[in-house]
Amino acid sequence: MSDFENDKINSIVGQGRKKYSLTFGDEKTSHTGLDDIYLEVEERIVEAIKFGDPFIFEGSNERGNLFYTIERTEEDYILSVKEVTEETADLLKSTLESVKRLGKEKMEEIMEIMILEEIDIDIKKTRDLPLESSYEAIIALLQELREDANEALIDNLIRLQEIIREYESDF
Repeated sequence: MSDFENDKINSIVGQGRKKYSLTFGDEKTSHTGLDDIYLEVEERIVEAIKFGDPFIFEGSNERGNLFYTIERTEEDYILSVKEVTEETADLLKSTLESVKRLGKEKMEEIMEIMILEEIDIDIKKTRDLPLESSYEAIIALLQELREDANEALIDNLIRLQEIIREYESDF
């Protein structure tokens, strides 16, 4: 991607200032989680916070199962986290295998129930923080969002498994 395309993508609609990206391509920014962000990446974030212009930081860990975003806008920070842990990956895999065994018709019915009951298996938690927030406060909230996302995903997968069990008992 050229610099021109990158600038075009990072433009904030309706505003004269542009967001700039603190990450490059598919760069991995931490080893396993949020408490071990690479020092050079942490320094980039801290410097961007001090500088004060809008930016976006899209991070991921080495295993590629944790994705986190820090976006500084004119008004606040927008933080988001999405993760698939080994536990949730195993639970998700077994749940999807159970759905497949029920067949296409039942799978479509279960998908409709998921929509009606708002059972999402692609959980991303997002929250705002004021611009006065420190790097440490940002990382702490990202960690909290990570835990909330994992809990929500496990809860939703358990609800989905209960629905599947009802279908299996009728099958």
